[in-house]
Parts: sequence; C-alpha cells; structure tokens
Amino acid sequence: MHNFLLPFLLFFSSAFLLFAESVQSYDWSKATELYPGILHAKVALEEPRLLKLNVVRIDLERPEIRFCCTPADPDWGKPMPDAPDHIIRTRRQTTVAFMQHARLPKDKGGLGLNMVMAVNATPWSPWRKPFNHKYSDNMGLVISNGKLVSAVNKRPSFVIYKNGEFAMQQLNEDSDLSSIELALTGFSFVLQDGVPRGDKALHPRTAYGLSKDKKYLFLLTVDGRQKNWSLGATTLELGEWLRQFGAWEGLNMDGGGSTSLACLLPGEEKEKIELLNRTGGGMRRVATNLGIYLHSENKE
Repeated sequence: MHNFLLPFLLFFSSAFLLFAESVQSYDWSKATELYPGILHAKVALEEPRLLKLNVVRIDLERPEIRFCCTPADPDWGKPMPDAPDHIIRTRRQTTVAFMQHARLPKDKGGLGLNMVMAVNATPWSPWRKPFNHKYSDNMGLVISNGKLVSAVNKRPSFVIYKNGEFAMQQLNEDSDLSSIELALTGFSFVLQDGVPRGDKALHPRTAYGLSKDKKYLFLLTVDGRQKNWSLGATTLELGEWLRQFGAWEGLNMDGGGSTSLACLLPGEEKEKIELLNRTGGGMRRVATNLGIYLHSENKE
C-alpha cells in the first residue's frame, strides 16, 4: 500500500458525517498533496450505504497545470469497420493507456507531456454487443486542442476557452466554438448555481465540479456495484457531495464501468500509473479522457 494513500483509509467515518449536514464543507487541509496544486481525498462511508469516494481538487490558478483530452482519430469521419452505421470520431482507450501514451517522448510516438493525472469523460456509442468496438461516436461536444472532434448535442459540457476561462455550460448549434480550446460533454448537470439535482439510481459515478470563483476544478469518482466495498451513488448525491467539497457547478460524466481516475504515483522510484478508484470488472476502454499535465517552460 502506498504511503500517500494511508491516511485516507483511517479517518473517514466520523469526519464525513458532514455529508448529512448540507451546510458544512470539507476541510481540504486534511487532504494529501499529490503535486503542487493537486490535492486528493479518499472517503469511506457507511451511510447512506457502503461507499468509497475519491475526489481531487485542482488549483486552476497555478500556471504550470495544463489540460488536454483525447484527440480525433486519424481515420476521423470514416465509417466504423465493425459498426458501419457509426462514424469514427475517437479511438477507445483506457485512462491508464491514455496517460502512458501522453507521457511517451515524441520521438517514440507519444505526446511528451508530464501528465500526472487523467479521468474518463464522455459517454459514447455504439454500446451494444460485443461491447468491444474499437472506435466511438455520438459523444456530444468534444473539442481537443481547439479542433472539433464531435458535434454539440443537448447535454452540458465542461469547457476551457482559449483565453484560459473555465465553464460548465449548455452549448447549442448556434454557439461560437472558435474560442474553445477543450470541451467534453457529460450526461447532465448535478449541481447548478449551488443547487444539487439528479435522480436516485445507484451506479459507479464520475463527476466534474467547478468552484463559484472558478479557482478550483474537482474530479469525483464513486465506486459501485461491488458488494462489501462500494454500492454506487445517485446523481443527486453527486451534486450534494460536489457542493460540500467546494463546487458551485457540477456535471455527471460517463460512469458505470467507465469510471476511472488514474494518477502517476508520486515518490515512486520507478514510474507507476495506477487507478485511485477501484473498478468492478477491470479497466474499460473509453471514448475520451481528460488529462492533467505539468508544463515546464524549460521543456518542449
């Protein structure tokens, strides 16, 4: 077990009675700093049911922290070989594989980025037997490095503008997309203007949150469908938890077996990327991932 995770496995029974008190908020001084500006909290709950949560808070005012997401596949726009009724947009990839590729030097075919964390993002189709399609389509708005990957739909998006502004908003066909650097679309708002909203179905979950002053981004995962470990959460609970962690706006992203939050473990002698959450059936190849990397002016 890694030392930086140990504190979180011990104290989260009484400390997180705060979730029953919506007026309270989480004390981030109790979290572990994985990297400057990137804090991690691991939460274990027994009420309202057995639950395991992971939440990461990212300081958006730190200039070295940058973001990227899955780009368009080289065969973008062609019919899928194994599902010709769909068009190729991206190539499905696990969140860990996404990080590994990003960290590879450019001369070895990678991106040459010091990526330290990644999380799954958009839903997609096709999702039908045998569930192992190589590519993905119908993800809602996806923009990677300023380039349109997938068209807008009627669902809200996490957006980073070229001027550095962050937003969670519903865009439409008339929206000007030319000013957007990155966009990833979820299922729905679970927190809007500080008000939680959602349904009561239990599933593993991935959610993104943004503070009211837009200083912090929150990445929240909830393990689910795992007896004696974690039973999953409702979308309403996602909104409530995001608010208590410090968010003002929040999106429910793709969840279920797609939920995955990966981290380059700090302090390891040998480079090691692991999931902070626990999946019920191994890592799933997903349509898109959001990556967080550390930029150095001295590194190309």
